[in-house]
Amino acid sequence: MTRKTKEELKALIVQFYALDPSDEQIAIFYENEILPHDKRSIVELMTNHSIGYSGPLYKDMSDSCHNCGFDVTQLLPKDINYWPQCTSVWFTFFNGKEMPEGFENTTYGNDATPSIAHKSGRVYVWFYDEFTWKDIGWDDPMVKYQVITHHRENLYGEDWDDCVITNTNDWDEVLKVIETWRKTARKKVEVKSPDSGEYLELFAFKEWGTYQAVSTLHDEPELYYAPMNKDGTPDTENIGVTEYFDDSDNSNFLETINDFFGTKFTTNDFPSMKGE
Repeated sequence: MTRKTKEELKALIVQFYALDPSDEQIAIFYENEILPHDKRSIVELMTNHSIGYSGPLYKDMSDSCHNCGFDVTQLLPKDINYWPQCTSVWFTFFNGKEMPEGFENTTYGNDATPSIAHKSGRVYVWFYDEFTWKDIGWDDPMVKYQVITHHRENLYGEDWDDCVITNTNDWDEVLKVIETWRKTARKKVEVKSPDSGEYLELFAFKEWGTYQAVSTLHDEPELYYAPMNKDGTPDTENIGVTEYFDDSDNSNFLETINDFFGTKFTTNDFPSMKGE
């Protein structure tokens, strides 16, 4: 059997309803013609309203759409040409917008509201309407967009103290926040450590011509490095533990490292620097 698309099923439903079918005929039609191709009810296919149901008819449905709160009991079976479409943010959140470079749709059905995110996982944009905002339970005035950024960590499912949150109703401001993050974000490359076998998240520090990573595999954090190739990639053949550094040019090496990784390294943590 060739599975029909949603649009093909919708066309089939419209043709069938034009015959003024009885409730019994609708149930048979749904079981034979729709259910083998799509598990959604006729209402869900035709309107995008999300409902709980035990069959194709309005009397078997829950009272309201899970996404927008619309009273689906208003949808009488024979009035299919007048059924209103669900206007929830779940279906309209990206209308008229272009996906920013490096971003992807990260919307999942079990989320509180739709989202897009940078492929690094370090930037998320959440989209709201009144229904999803109220459903979350926030008391603050609703905003359309919430942008969450972090300079280092993946954000999904995490609550980092040092992430940056921007609430706005202006899509242009969302794009500005993303561009600000791009200018300050360091390139991240995940590689396998040659000595421990663990995966390291190397971050590019162009000012020193190296990549740096912090390992927490042992009791005390260790600082790793990899030289930066001419093309900007890490030299993965020469990854090692950072044993010393030259701060003669006042580059504030440790201050920069500690600020970025949230560590508390001192010169005493680098044997080659002791006594110098």
